[in-house]
Amino acid sequence: MTSNPNIYQINRGHIEFKGANNTEAIIKRIILYFNKKNESAIDSEDINSFERDSVNYYLALFNTDEFISDWREFLPEELTKGSEFVQKKLSLLLFAETQRCLYCVVGGNAYQIITPFINHSFGLNMYSRI
Repeated sequence: MTSNPNIYQINRGHIEFKGANNTEAIIKRIILYFNKKNESAIDSEDINSFERDSVNYYLALFNTDEFISDWREFLPEELTKGSEFVQKKLSLLLFAETQRCLYCVVGGNAYQIITPFINHSFGLNMYSRI
């Protein structure tokens, strides 16, 4: 797999996180916020976590309906009626918590989930330090 992931910093001071005591609570609030806004059913309880080298990692996976497959148009209607040709795409949120910050790498269509919670000056701050 060849991938060039983007990394985003999560703004822990976001108003939606008020009262969230730990990182897992913040991640669950991100997912619940998205579910409310989009009437989705992403399960915030299926978050896997582990620690390595003083960094805590959290992973949330889910499938999203993507689009109707081109095969439906290619094949005769007699063969396709009654069959679904919806392609699903795996999306993921990989959070990495350091002592000071919470970062997120997204895959698939997950970017829209974290958009309201991104620290938009993160890239600018990094660039100015270089």
